[in-house]
Amino acid sequence: DLTKKKCMKILAGHNKPIWALTGLPKGLLVSGAQDNLIKIWQPGNQQNSFIRDLIGHRNWITCFAPLRDARLVSG
Repeated sequence: DLTKKKCMKILAGHNKPIWALTGLPKGLLVSGAQDNLIKIWQPGNQQNSFIRDLIGHRNWITCFAPLRDARLVSG
């Protein structure tokens, strides 16, 4: 909560530093890290907030570009 300067939730799951983070429609967040994983999160849900991993990168994820057709470009 930026107005109260308070952390509302910690999304734990990467085992290396995170280099990329972006918001997607419907309140989703996407994170990418040095562990070569992309993780999709839904911070507002009642469960763990983690939805799924997207695997396949051979190197760190350092950037994202959401596309209008609901796809995500990563590098």
